[in-house]
Amino acid sequence: MRRLLVTLAASFANSPRQLDLLYVNHEQEHVLEGQRGFVRLFLGKLKRSRVDAIADHRIMANQPDGEYAASNYEECSIWRWEGL
Repeated sequence: MRRLLVTLAASFANSPRQLDLLYVNHEQEHVLEGQRGFVRLFLGKLKRSRVDAIADHRIMANQPDGEYAASNYEECSIWRWEGL
C-alpha cells in the first residue's frame, strides 16, 4: 500500500490531475492517513450488495481456520488526491 501511494503521489506531482480512491475493507487505513497529498472525503459503512454477500459466503465456507467473517456492511473510505 505504501509503495502504491508513493508512486501515485510522485506521478501526480509531475502531472496534476484528479484521483479519487475508494478503499473497501480498510485494513491499512492508517497508511492512507499518513500519506501527504490525500484527503479523506468519507469514512463509514456501506451496505453489502447481494453479490458480495454470496461471494463472502463462498469464501467462509472454504476457509480452513475461520479467519474470515462477514457482516451486512463493509467498512469503506473515499480519498482524493489534493496534491502536496
